[in-house]
Amino acid sequence: PGQIKIESDDEPIVIELQEGTINATVKDNNINSTVLMNLDKVGEVSATVAITDFKKAQKLSGNIKSRLSDLSPVSGFAPDLQAVTGNLNADISLSGTIKAPLFSGQLAIKDFSTEIPQLATTMTAPEIKISSDGKGQIRLAGLAKSGNGELKLTGEFDPQSKALKIKVKGESFEVARSKALKAVISPDLVIQMDSDGMLVKGEVLIPKAHINAKGASSEEGVISVSGDVILIENGEITESKSAASNMTLDVKITLGDDIKVEVADFSGELRGSLRVQQTPELAPLGTGMIEVVNGDYLVYGQQLKMERGRVLFGGGPVDNPQLDMNVARRVEAYQVTAGAYIRGTAQAPQLTLYSDPPMPDASILSYMILGQPPGTKGGSYTLGKYLTPDLYVGYSIGLFNAINTFNLRYKLTEKLGLHAASGIANSADLIYTIER
Repeated sequence: PGQIKIESDDEPIVIELQEGTINATVKDNNINSTVLMNLDKVGEVSATVAITDFKKAQKLSGNIKSRLSDLSPVSGFAPDLQAVTGNLNADISLSGTIKAPLFSGQLAIKDFSTEIPQLATTMTAPEIKISSDGKGQIRLAGLAKSGNGELKLTGEFDPQSKALKIKVKGESFEVARSKALKAVISPDLVIQMDSDGMLVKGEVLIPKAHINAKGASSEEGVISVSGDVILIENGEITESKSAASNMTLDVKITLGDDIKVEVADFSGELRGSLRVQQTPELAPLGTGMIEVVNGDYLVYGQQLKMERGRVLFGGGPVDNPQLDMNVARRVEAYQVTAGAYIRGTAQAPQLTLYSDPPMPDASILSYMILGQPPGTKGGSYTLGKYLTPDLYVGYSIGLFNAINTFNLRYKLTEKLGLHAASGIANSADLIYTIER
């Protein structure tokens, strides 16, 4: 008896080893070995492997069997997967040579289920099969379910060339159900891997996606690596290279009718499609258009209507599309519409103010931000907050002059208060309130 310990991010996973034997013999240039492991409540694994004429032909023969009724140790290898259940049965025969092994038989996972806490979703798989007829190809077939949708997997692997091809086709498969992200996808993809790299091609329809990050601005959390960053590995300078530098990509992403985004300063719906192409030599390129529908943008505390919002991808870098946007505010009290055109690119946007009727830029800004012409009530914008029920701290910013003022109000008693201001001049007043 003994233990097998699997380290994980949480507590280590310990598997009790009730019985285990490993035997190996070498005789007349032949090797014979047997392995038997009884893993308590998890299951058992057994194997017999023989190598004939080890110095020359190296012929391989043998059999591997496994019956596991508890898959919870999987969490130790994949911490993102929790509450893993299911069972695994394998019966695989070995033949060929050490350099060119052949497999026949199958490995089957049934009644698989796991929770993915980061995405607040649960995935199940009634059956996943890996099989081979001993002629070289290893085949994969499986079905996964999440939410009200499913995902079908089929694939082939050639042990000789190390080439892998997987097809992924799904319908309304739920990938996330958290407060920050709810998303459903319908992919139709082909993934190929060999010694030259990886190829991903196909289409992904996103019927539904709700992104809710009201606690963060639309620019928060985006960190780009400077072009002059130098990477050092083992004390030597290495070339900065993307992890996906050997990837070829050709995927069309289509947004459905239920795509909603809410962040601190923007809310709206998105429509459109984008084709992303990438080669090992070139950065990702984009072709298509994403349109903002029913969009609102928050500027200086004022909600501006996005009357037109288009992000245009014309075959250039996917991270620098063309912008064609228009935000505006209608001030009915003055019969004025004030807004801004946003043109240029994502990395070099150009903003042009406009109004109806026409007026100077300073007046347009006043209507957009304050909802009134300049000169009315000082033309300033105030930021402030009650730190306690009796203490208020504020800061007034002059929009059309250089006068900024710090304000403090403190309620001393029910009728007596202190008001202090600091700007070009400092002042302090005691205010006594008399009710009539």
